[in-house]
Amino acid sequence: MKKINLFTNNIDLVNFFFFSYILSYIAGPAIINIYLTFFSLFCIFFFYKNNKTLHLILKDRSFILLTIFIIYIFLKDIFLYKFNLEILSFLRIYLIFSFICFYSLLNPKKIELKFIYISIILFILNLDSIYQYIFKFNIIGYQIFDQYRLTSFFENEPIIGSFIMKLFFPLLLFFYCQEKKDIFTISVLILSVFVIFISGERMPFLQLIFGISIIFLFFYQSFKKKLLFLLSIFFLISSIFIINPSAFDRYNDTYDGLNSLYKDIKDNKIIKSEIISKHGIYDYYQNFSTAISLWKKNYFLGNGYRYYKNNCKNDLKLEYSWGCSTHPHNIYLEILSDYGLIGLSLYILFIINLLYNFLKSKSDKRYYGLILTVIVTSVPFVTSQSIFSSYYGSIYFLYIFLLRYYSNFK
Repeated sequence: MKKINLFTNNIDLVNFFFFSYILSYIAGPAIINIYLTFFSLFCIFFFYKNNKTLHLILKDRSFILLTIFIIYIFLKDIFLYKFNLEILSFLRIYLIFSFICFYSLLNPKKIELKFIYISIILFILNLDSIYQYIFKFNIIGYQIFDQYRLTSFFENEPIIGSFIMKLFFPLLLFFYCQEKKDIFTISVLILSVFVIFISGERMPFLQLIFGISIIFLFFYQSFKKKLLFLLSIFFLISSIFIINPSAFDRYNDTYDGLNSLYKDIKDNKIIKSEIISKHGIYDYYQNFSTAISLWKKNYFLGNGYRYYKNNCKNDLKLEYSWGCSTHPHNIYLEILSDYGLIGLSLYILFIINLLYNFLKSKSDKRYYGLILTVIVTSVPFVTSQSIFSSYYGSIYFLYIFLLRYYSNFK
């Protein structure tokens, strides 16, 4: 059977995929779920039409590692008699990743990502967020969340800061590599830093600082350029603190919470439900504790797909049960509690292989913002939503999809 001639050079698949994906995510959980479902069905159709050359995908190590991880989850749950049908939702991510591996082998000519579209999307989101910050509702009427947390077009989901952060690094590195620096992109980047700061989400701002530190250390070789870059960032952040001193209080409050938690742990105080309300940091501590408690039930194999989400309160009962949530707010602790040391090792191997292949390919430096986004969202010490949920997982794996695609080109 002849290879199917879909999405060749006359149709820009990469940009269509990326920007329709982004817009579907902004539209909400229902839309991105429908999008993922239809796209995964298209992937199956594509595999069927190209079945004669499907064996080529076996040359892709990242595909093999993710396949082993998926098989491990399936077999383990079947043998433990804990098979969870929710795994079928995650299979959509696997199918799309497999399609990208296969498609990039069949179509070796690189399609450039149109960064101007990222600038436009960020510009609209930034202006809408600032409008919501001033008037307490955005341009289509969505109210601000919990009196100070911005949501923009995400309605009642206060995730605009983390979403802008994920678009910020690809645009920043693209801008860095451009010979001609345009004012529009500079304005969008500055506005993005400001909105991330005032969004009410502290972790995205810390991730922003972490990512900028990596750029400072590895991208600027000249001391003068490093100094200029450092002073520019310092001036920008200082200006934001001056413009919005109340936002600084929230970051200072985080430090106080960490300090209080450290003293309570040092004094061997049992962090019970009565004092969780003392500070949000205590909530995260309890989420982490419950994940570790569940992991201890089965160190190597874990307890099953999304086990923490469905069984945390029932299993732990009175012990730490007040710290249960839909997920433990940390990628690696969730994998440990649900898939054990074996599952965590497989997943880390997959991520390391992905990063290694991208760097080994010496891909165009304009795309280094993709790897930077994956790094800042995958470091072990950050809080996060569940990457196995349909909503957050979809935006997390989008950058893994793109990273895999641009690893193919030198």
